[in-house]
Amino acid sequence: MATKTSAAEKSAQSNTQEPSGAASTSPVDGDRMVRLLMTLLEVEGSEVKKGDVTKKLPRSGKNKERSADYGSVIQDVMDKQLLCEDGGKWHLERSGLEGLLLEYLLEYLNQPNCPGFISGAGKTKVLLQLLQKQTISATTAMNGNGKVDVLEPISTYEEFKQVAMDTFDQIKRDYNFERLVPIYRIRRAIGERVSRSQFSEWLFEMQAEDIFELLEQGVEDNAPDKIQDSVTTSMGKLRCYAKRIDVA
Repeated sequence: MATKTSAAEKSAQSNTQEPSGAASTSPVDGDRMVRLLMTLLEVEGSEVKKGDVTKKLPRSGKNKERSADYGSVIQDVMDKQLLCEDGGKWHLERSGLEGLLLEYLLEYLNQPNCPGFISGAGKTKVLLQLLQKQTISATTAMNGNGKVDVLEPISTYEEFKQVAMDTFDQIKRDYNFERLVPIYRIRRAIGERVSRSQFSEWLFEMQAEDIFELLEQGVEDNAPDKIQDSVTTSMGKLRCYAKRIDVA
């Protein structure tokens, strides 16, 4: 026989709903989310075959897993528009994936029985690169009082234009570059304040306005991560350096 739910009971039920984000994820799903994100970020570039990732995810041993066990966390990343599938390939939004990984790491590394998701040279490299970027961002944001300022997201092209020019000039001074500044350094200095796709679009817009000239030379050591953090034209041509052409 069906029973009616009182208004008080409904209110109590609604108040027990878990919040979104890492804090609302079960330990098992949180562990799998971190493993998924680290496996995705091991990929050099922004595209990978789906099967190349899913075959690496399941663990063997006492708590043996199947690829299907990762279905919910994969869907969660897709719902956040950080991963999309096209013809058996996954396209990655690396900047967003790094941000999500950091959120989960901060949550789960503080647990007494931290899951063992950091193993192998590839995942160690991902972790070190993430920590390096966070250190650079924090240093860039340091103010005169030795405190770290929280930098707001860049929401308009005009704001981005000024930040990009200031960043170019700062890097040029700090590293004693003569005329050319690596684009990957500009992207990393601006960091999470703008999405990867928006950074590229607005940088090309600055070229159209004769503020920057984006040049084709390769990065100094052909490092895949530096190439990834450069920009690519609509014709697939790589641009690795920027030159100010609006000043003498």
